[in-house]
Amino acid sequence: MIFATDLDRTMIYSKRFLKEVDSYDIMLVETSGGKEISYMSKQAIQKLELLTKKIQVIPVTTRSVEQFKRVSIFAKCEYAITSNGGIILYKGEILEEWEEVINKILKPYEKSFKEIIQLLNKQKFITRKPSLVDDKFIFAKTDDVKICEEFLQKTINKNIWNYTIQNKKVYVIPKKITKKVALNYICTKLLNDYEVIASGDGPMDLEMLEYAKTAIIPKHGSLCSMYSRSDKQKVIIVEDGINAANEILSIVLDSIK
Repeated sequence: MIFATDLDRTMIYSKRFLKEVDSYDIMLVETSGGKEISYMSKQAIQKLELLTKKIQVIPVTTRSVEQFKRVSIFAKCEYAITSNGGIILYKGEILEEWEEVINKILKPYEKSFKEIIQLLNKQKFITRKPSLVDDKFIFAKTDDVKICEEFLQKTINKNIWNYTIQNKKVYVIPKKITKKVALNYICTKLLNDYEVIASGDGPMDLEMLEYAKTAIIPKHGSLCSMYSRSDKQKVIIVEDGINAANEILSIVLDSIK
């Protein structure tokens, strides 16, 4: 069995998503430049440590490699997927065979990356200069989600790109680079294990969740209203907030007893 899970707002939570009552049962799991970034509940940490001893736990995130490595609680995981599927880490190092696959996919995008970055740079609603994350996708920030959304609808070719805006963070990603594609590669090519439980809360987790035998979604996630399960799939909605991670991990642990 494989447990594949998104990180931010699924397993780990920043201060802005914590309730006052949560502070009694949380531990800091990520810092950057001396700043406290993310937390997990103590119960969830204990369950995660137990789970990694029993099955393959694969963290799957849109974070860059550098950002992912700040969350040391997941360092024991043999495999990790970062950059929205653009990079697979094996024992903390970039898996070169996957890098070769991705580089072939990205070759036709080189000119388009530059063009989209140049276009975004000219827009007044972009507040953080667009950049390439790990050379795999474009990231920027906006102060006007509605206008940015309208601009992307008119500008981005949806046949070859996916885009999303989450909490004013703008992502423009090649359509063939997804969490699901990278997870499928690990499951089929590297581990030969097709029984997958997945958890996630946002649009970029959708394909990965649909791929899994069991999908677990926190109540606070936007996926609750848009998720469409297949007849063969089990979908579980868990509580909202930081305790969602604890409930998710409990469900996974119970499934392997």
